[in-house]
Amino acid sequence: RAPIAALVLKPALQGFEQTMQLASWAVARGCRPVVSSAFESGVALSHYVCLAAAMSSPAWRRSDTVFSFHGVGTFARLAEDVLHPPFMDLVDAGWHVDAIRC
Repeated sequence: RAPIAALVLKPALQGFEQTMQLASWAVARGCRPVVSSAFESGVALSHYVCLAAAMSSPAWRRSDTVFSFHGVGTFARLAEDVLHPPFMDLVDAGWHVDAIRC
């Protein structure tokens, strides 16, 4: 096991391929991968949500103890979004993102 609880991943800096490699490394060591954004538009945030979903175990293997999370709450700080409908419309009151609609 890794001596850390989570590994924060920034796809804008690392790229998708390296982000997935680092996420696999983290999961293999019992560490939670966290996909985190800076101030990207809803277009990039939608990709990050799909990336985080791809890191999670399939529904039939939910007994696993490591799940991926995402830190894409920066959309709330944007005055407007280039995505239509805006990314904000994909987030519910519990801060869950509809990955299917992304």
